[in-house]
Amino acid sequence: MLRKLLFLSAVLFFVGTTSHAQIGTDLRSPSDVVRIAPPGILADTVNVWGAVGRPGRFLVPRNTTIPQLLSYSGGPGSDSRMNQAGVFRFFSLPQIEIYINRVDEQNLEETVKIFTYKYREPFPEGMRYYQLDNNEYVTVHIRQRPSVFEYISFGASLITSLLGLYFVLERLTD
Repeated sequence: MLRKLLFLSAVLFFVGTTSHAQIGTDLRSPSDVVRIAPPGILADTVNVWGAVGRPGRFLVPRNTTIPQLLSYSGGPGSDSRMNQAGVFRFFSLPQIEIYINRVDEQNLEETVKIFTYKYREPFPEGMRYYQLDNNEYVTVHIRQRPSVFEYISFGASLITSLLGLYFVLERLTD
């Protein structure tokens, strides 16, 4: 019975470690603001969410542009999938989408400006000099087709998990 429990726990550990779920590691409270602007300089508060190295709320100098803000937040696609090199990444360049939500306080209307470009390509027209205003929300999304390697690794994980489950069930029925 002890052997069965040890074997079952080993299989569950293996299945748990092969999953691709990621737990957030940012332990800052939501009220924390990262101060970029030096004291005494006119500043705006801008929120950055999504696929960046350090999402959060930033106090930046007035007239900060999107590339500067992305630089402060660690850049788009700081995740390891974007930085993988080799033959597998050659065929699937990620597409970066930047959404800027702006609220007009007088009319209570929200507008969204979208900039889309592929990784390693020049910024789209208007993005480099787009100046951010106070209380804007910048969300970064990365869209990417899976590479051949990711299909193979998913298939291998699935087959190993199914084989492990089969052997566990076979041993439990003995």
